[in-house]
Amino acid sequence: MAEVSSVVELHILSFGLAALMGTAFVWLGLKNNKTEISLRMPLLQMGLLFLVNSLIFVLYILRDSESIQLSEVTSDIIVHLSTITNAFTLSQILILTMLFPAPLASTREGMRTLIAGVLIAFVALFFLSMVLESGELVTGALFWTILTIVYFSVASLILIRWFIVHCTSDDPLENNAAVASGLMFFAVLGAGIIQWPFRLFPLGKPGGSSYVFDSQGEEIRAFLALPYTISSLGLFVFLIGSAMIAKGKRDKSLFTVSFLFMAAGLINLAAQYMSSETGEFRELWDYFVVTGIFGLVRPLLLILLVLRFNLIDLTDVSIRGRIRVLSLLIITVWASGFFEIIQAFIPLPQLLSAALIGALLAFAIGWEEKLFDNLLSGSGEKMLPVTEDFYDEDDPYLLVMVTGGFLVLCVVFAFLSYGGF
Repeated sequence: MAEVSSVVELHILSFGLAALMGTAFVWLGLKNNKTEISLRMPLLQMGLLFLVNSLIFVLYILRDSESIQLSEVTSDIIVHLSTITNAFTLSQILILTMLFPAPLASTREGMRTLIAGVLIAFVALFFLSMVLESGELVTGALFWTILTIVYFSVASLILIRWFIVHCTSDDPLENNAAVASGLMFFAVLGAGIIQWPFRLFPLGKPGGSSYVFDSQGEEIRAFLALPYTISSLGLFVFLIGSAMIAKGKRDKSLFTVSFLFMAAGLINLAAQYMSSETGEFRELWDYFVVTGIFGLVRPLLLILLVLRFNLIDLTDVSIRGRIRVLSLLIITVWASGFFEIIQAFIPLPQLLSAALIGALLAFAIGWEEKLFDNLLSGSGEKMLPVTEDFYDEDDPYLLVMVTGGFLVLCVVFAFLSYGGF
């Protein structure tokens, strides 16, 4: 079995990475006034998503740590709170896809209506799940199931539509938006894509599959798998689409990311069938690779998005200096998380692990300086079809306050649901 200490250490490193990314993106979204507000809003939403994820990792640390002794009631509430907060991140992801690569609505009022609709539906679906739970119609985390089916599927379709509509456009900005939608797709919705062979082909997944339950408690397939089936289809839309586009409009980064996700799915397929269902390797693989690796891939993809499409004004000397310091901190934490996953399979002496991290950092310092110099040459260009004066200057602060308010609401929901899930 995977050691509890290794799991907790990975949670701690994931918390540090999410907190660093979230703090940096929120600060830039609020203070980087030289950047168009239509670009700062999605940057801010990315930061808030990371901050909420960091709070979830804190809950995981409290839940899994052997050194922290909690009462049974407290442990149950933490489990409920982590489930509900994870569901809230699905709302954040759906809102992010409405903001980026361009606003989904044509007016500010329409955009606010869409966001309000997402949040109101979040509350309504919670109480719907409570009613169904109390009536014993469904067993399990129904709220999470419903949110996954609806929000994950809609977010996937929004980004897939962006790519299909604009990937062949003659407008460079719309073509960039198509590429950005693909990278965003893999960054925020890529967690289940590695399972694509089991979603698209009649393969029985070793160890079982995802289920929801009917009124008799019998296991039935398909519903919870629906959003991941859509995202798996999206993988091939982006892979084939980016390969078939005319050479002048083709984007190597999107094709490379799509191909790597496809290859990861095949490697996962081989690992699932070649290992024992109850063996230690399977448990290590399922947690540290299928789950852990995506926690490291998401930050890299979002950093690529932010820097490539100029969501940060790198022409500002003070901001550029702070971003370089933050990037080194993020690389340090990322490298530690990566080697923590490696050590789950191949135990390495601490001195060797520290030496490898040092070597990686030495390489990263030189690479980071070259990267920033290259990005600086094009940092003043307009990369996405943003609309000026679409948002008010108060909208970023309103987004922060709404997120904070819903986090408090998640705590209230956790207490309300105690004993219901």
